[in-house]
Amino acid sequence: MDQERKDVEDIILDFLNMIGADLNKEKILIDTDSHKLQKFFYEFRKKMPDELPNVYFNSDPDFPYSPEIEQAFLNLQDYGFLKRPNPSLKRFQFQCVPRETRIPEKMKQFINSFKEKFVIDDTALNGC
Repeated sequence: MDQERKDVEDIILDFLNMIGADLNKEKILIDTDSHKLQKFFYEFRKKMPDELPNVYFNSDPDFPYSPEIEQAFLNLQDYGFLKRPNPSLKRFQFQCVPRETRIPEKMKQFINSFKEKFVIDDTALNGC
């Protein structure tokens, strides 16, 4: 029997929780815009298609867009896990879900890449 399929927002929620666990933080600040997030998850999907099996992107590699990724981020905002506390919409604040999170070895590369690209700066959380 196939492994239970997760919704895209559950996969992104798990991914962001892994980052919070790696940083040992309850909240993380993600400094980027929607386009860069789309491009990150496009590259992630290309390298690890089994991790995002129900996500599809348009055919433009320079400006990839997935309605599933966009909807997942909107849903995470609706559920209260993700906030965009600035008018320019270039910053996200993620509230980690309290639970023990183990980071699979295959995900560490993407966790590190995400942290490097999107300058997660926990010192700026005081201003959010």
